[in-house]
Amino acid sequence: MSNLKPCPLCDSGNIDIERPENLYIAICQDCDASGRLCDTLEEASNHWNTRVDPWYPSSEKPTEAQVKRNKKEFFVKRESESKSYNEDDVALFVDGAWYIHTSLCPVKIIAWMEIPEYTGGKGDSDAVL
Repeated sequence: MSNLKPCPLCDSGNIDIERPENLYIAICQDCDASGRLCDTLEEASNHWNTRVDPWYPSSEKPTEAQVKRNKKEFFVKRESESKSYNEDDVALFVDGAWYIHTSLCPVKIIAWMEIPEYTGGKGDSDAVL
C-alpha cells in the first residue's frame, strides 16, 4: 500500500497489509516488523503509521478474542523485588487472572502484549510496532 510509512526499523518501503484469520496486520517484508492485528484495513494502516505502543496497561484486560488467539499466553512486564522491569516473561491469562510460570511468589503485572507468532508475526524475533 502506498499510503504506509516506511519501516521504522529498517527504513524499507516494502510494507504489506496481510490478512491472517480475517484480520489485518501491516508487516515489513524486509525485516518482518509488524503492527497489531486490526479489524479493518484502515485501522491496520493507521496503526502502522502512528506507531502505537504494543504494550497494554495492566488495568486493561485481554479480550476473549485475544485470549483465544494467543492460546492464553502473553508477554508481560512485571515489577520485581528490586522494582525493575523484566520484559521476557510469558504469563497465562485464565479466568480473569494472570499466572506466571517463572515466579513462586506473587508479582505485579505492569503491562502485557500479544505474542507476535500468535498474531501473524513470523517468529519470536519479530519486532512489533
